[in-house]
Amino acid sequence: MAVKVNGKYISISINNEYIKLCEATKGVKATTIHKVVTIPTTEGVYNDGEILDVKEFAKVIKSSLDDNRMNSNDVVFSISSSKIATKDVIVPDIKSNKIDKIIETNAAEYFPVKIEDYIVQYYPIEKVKEDNTPKLKVVVVAAPANMIEQYYELAQAMGLKVAFIDYAGNSTYQLIKQQIDEGTNLVISIENDSTLVSIFKAGALQLQRTVHYGKTLMVKTVMDEYKLNYDQALQKLQTEYLLGKTVDSNDVTESVRALISNISRITDYYVSRNNTPIEKIYIIGNATTIRGFNKLLTNEFNMEVIPIEKLDGVLTDKRTYVDENALTAYTATIGAFIAPVNFVSLNKIQEDKKKDAGKGMALVVIAAVAASLLLVLVPGIQLVFTNIEVAALKNDVKKLQPIEEIVNKYYEAKDENTDVNTFKTQASNNNDSVDTFVKELESKVPSDVVITSMSITSGNVAVSGTASSKSSLGMLILQLKSIPTVSNVIVSNETENEDNTGTVQLTFSLSCSFGDIKGASQGGNK
Repeated sequence: MAVKVNGKYISISINNEYIKLCEATKGVKATTIHKVVTIPTTEGVYNDGEILDVKEFAKVIKSSLDDNRMNSNDVVFSISSSKIATKDVIVPDIKSNKIDKIIETNAAEYFPVKIEDYIVQYYPIEKVKEDNTPKLKVVVVAAPANMIEQYYELAQAMGLKVAFIDYAGNSTYQLIKQQIDEGTNLVISIENDSTLVSIFKAGALQLQRTVHYGKTLMVKTVMDEYKLNYDQALQKLQTEYLLGKTVDSNDVTESVRALISNISRITDYYVSRNNTPIEKIYIIGNATTIRGFNKLLTNEFNMEVIPIEKLDGVLTDKRTYVDENALTAYTATIGAFIAPVNFVSLNKIQEDKKKDAGKGMALVVIAAVAASLLLVLVPGIQLVFTNIEVAALKNDVKKLQPIEEIVNKYYEAKDENTDVNTFKTQASNNNDSVDTFVKELESKVPSDVVITSMSITSGNVAVSGTASSKSSLGMLILQLKSIPTVSNVIVSNETENEDNTGTVQLTFSLSCSFGDIKGASQGGNK
């Protein structure tokens, strides 16, 4: 559940190339930035959200914190990883503590993983209505428990205390929704090695996807073409017009074809599913300083791309001379202050339970001694305590009644949903859903997986393709399983091939079955 933040913290966001540090004070109406700094990620200590060498990584970050006099003791992490799974869910519009219970009860149905190995949280998106009943649309997020534990170990190694751990998608969402208008808007948030694509309607998030391409595509092309190091190549992109007006203008422009293609695919998917055109396109992040990039996107999307250059709701500390124009490169780092989902490690949860149990035992002992004294002094005190206990138990029963009603309503709705879906499945042929299945598959195929052939017969699908690694194939399987009514996902063949340059490519064949995806999605929201 997203939590409210107030106070002074250090926020840290990490990718495979850079670590972004920000010290700020979160107030009721605005966040005041005191200091920001970006340092390179040391090779071999971090990969895709996981910390491989806690001690070495802590040493690097702590040294930078000390050098820049960031003295806060509480730290907020905003983490991004392909291993973190998300799912949009519709729940009753009730108190947050009751939503917690619903999410916890149904987490295993949301994600096809061993849910005990994950920390599950959620953040609200918008209020909706189903059959004139108020509902709430939330994004449920599942992060590997061992990954969350690594960040607690990192904070401890730096001598800091974990205040909150947020999901980078939520961090970016919380900040960006304060920067755009109420129309149907596409927001492209570009980092070094990834891009977050978000679609908003009336200020509410409708769709969010991560594309595993970023600014580094252009920088590395310039490095190779002009024999420069990373910083020199970036400076050249920021000071010279190396990008053409279209993706086929030159090699540097060609390098972002895959990025633009993936953004277009996500946009087309949303527009086709919702019959709602994109009204504005915003861009924020590291690529906005590259000359000609905004113009290139404007030409490719045939719509003006608006750069977000200053952040509403964010102030700078005039005493520390923070460059206000540089803050748009710290989207997730700053957004983590607003309403983090608050992943808590399993060890931390167990420690808190032990502390609470210890406090409870101490209270029991004190109460027992006091009761003994009272029993000696007042013969009738035992009857008084008994009456208090009975009243407390009755009050507990009364509190539990609303929860029982909610659970009963939930299972009644679930049974009704199952009956409707069963009838619909029996009354239709699986081939009726081919178009919907293909569109759903297009939106979920990882960017480095290529489908070379696909055949569909009566809801049975045979797919052949290539992937850059087994982890990419695994992500494809996970994404397939996340599609409603898809079942029996089986890999029948996988072969690794290595070419003369040492590049490894995985060739695979798999099969699965599908039903009425659209109907299942609607039924699942009841």
